[in-house]
Amino acid sequence: MTLSYQYVITCKTMSRTLALYYEYV
Repeated sequence: MTLSYQYVITCKTMSRTLALYYEYV
């Protein structure tokens, strides 16, 4: 359960980072 939660947070963070990166570029 904890591992799944960690995975979801990682995906959201990566997706947010990519969005900011593309917006910056």
